[in-house]
Amino acid sequence: MAQLDIRKFESKRLRLYTDIDPAIAERLPPIVDQAYEAWEAYFGPLPPNREGSEYQITGYLMKDESLFERAKLVPKDLPKIEHGRHRGARFWMNDQKYDYYRRHLMLHEATHCFMTTLPEMRGPVWYFEGMAELFATHRVDASGRVTFRVMPHEKSRFAGWGRISLVQKDVAKHGPRSADQVTRAPRIGSGQAVDYAWWWALCKFLDSHPRYRDRFRQIGRHLGEEPFEVLFRRYFDDVLSELWTEWPLFATGIEYGYDFQRAAVAFRTGTPLVGP
Repeated sequence: MAQLDIRKFESKRLRLYTDIDPAIAERLPPIVDQAYEAWEAYFGPLPPNREGSEYQITGYLMKDESLFERAKLVPKDLPKIEHGRHRGARFWMNDQKYDYYRRHLMLHEATHCFMTTLPEMRGPVWYFEGMAELFATHRVDASGRVTFRVMPHEKSRFAGWGRISLVQKDVAKHGPRSADQVTRAPRIGSGQAVDYAWWWALCKFLDSHPRYRDRFRQIGRHLGEEPFEVLFRRYFDDVLSELWTEWPLFATGIEYGYDFQRAAVAFRTGTPLVGP
């Protein structure tokens, strides 16, 4: 592989093969190590594997995909890689123009790898893709510490991502998508960019809103124990009216730096009017 300028960079949770600038590549595996801690905190620990070895993802970050094909690192039956693909504990992704979005796409695919390793992982497309987008949306501080599941606060800091703009444009053209529209499985393939934007938006709303976040996170702790729809009903049945009242308010008002705490509606039980 060295003859093809494909190098290996490795940390505890990621073995990365890539042909990009080594100075950039070497900083990527430790980010997945931090993501692993965040995944376990959110979903719970993975069961031990048969070999008793530590969980590690293998990733292929490709500037020139043909080099990886020549090295037989891309399975012939792998569907075309538009941006990224995952299979088990492996992912393949094309290099990206922006540093932020390179990390974002890596985290998106790595989150898929982790979630598909969870016991009896079952869930709808909107949750599976929305959660990958949620964990991939991140911020790195000067010390290299990563915060996951953030609400983007400034467009320039999240270059190449664009989910908020996609939702805003779709709302301007068609109005906010209803819950049924967002959670409906795509007709063809895995969805378009605007679908991913809505899936992220719904997961971000449920994971961040002060009234719903604890309920939503309980679903993540119990994935695989029961069908997803049963879990959702268990934790949200008694607040569905409020939930679907507030969702379109978020969808139409979404912006960088959206403040879920301030935007939350204070519902109160009304008092019947007494006639004369």
